[in-house]
Amino acid sequence: MAEIVHTQAKRLYESISEIAGSEKANVILDELPLSKSPTDKKRGEWACSSCRSLCESFDSKTVESIRKNCHCKPSPQSVKQMKKLWSECGDLGEFAKKANENANGSFEMENSHNALIMKYPVCYCQFLKETDVQAPIEWCYCTLGYAEDMFSRVSGKEVTCELLESIATGGKCCRIKMNLTDRLIKQDLSNLF
Repeated sequence: MAEIVHTQAKRLYESISEIAGSEKANVILDELPLSKSPTDKKRGEWACSSCRSLCESFDSKTVESIRKNCHCKPSPQSVKQMKKLWSECGDLGEFAKKANENANGSFEMENSHNALIMKYPVCYCQFLKETDVQAPIEWCYCTLGYAEDMFSRVSGKEVTCELLESIATGGKCCRIKMNLTDRLIKQDLSNLF
C-alpha cells in the first residue's frame, strides 16, 4: 500500500479499517491516491470517487457507518461553549434559542418534537465548498458523525442524526435532525480527576 499523505484520506482509511478491516481499507485506498495539497477540483473528484468505491464495496448501512466515523472532530473549545449553554438551559427549545444567539449566523437550530434541527446556510466541507461538484449523499454522512459526536459530548445523551437536506447534493441548505435519547452515554471522566 502506498503512503497516505492527506488527512482526509487517513481518516477514511482508519474508518474503513475499524469497521471492515485493514485489508479492505488497503484495497480501497490504493485505488484512491490523494496528494497532500490537492486542488479544489481534485478534492471534489476524490470525494465522489471515494463514495463510489465505498458503495461498490459495502452495503448502504456500512457505507453510512464508515462515512459517519471519519468526520472532522469537534474542537474542544466548541464543545466547551455548547456544553456551557446546555447546562444553562432547561429544555431543547431554550437551548436552541441560546445556541442561535451565540452562532453569529453560522447555523440555526430549532426544537422539533423533542429533537433538534440544525441548519447550516452554507456548505462548510473543505472538500466541496470551493467546487461546483454535486457530491453523492454518502459524502455528507460525515456531518452526521460530527453532529452525533458533538452533541453527545454536549448533552451526555445518546444522539442519532438524520440528514434531511444537503447543499452538496443540491439542497438550499444543510439540515440535520438530531434525536437525543434519555439514555445517558458513558462519559470520559478522566479529565475531572
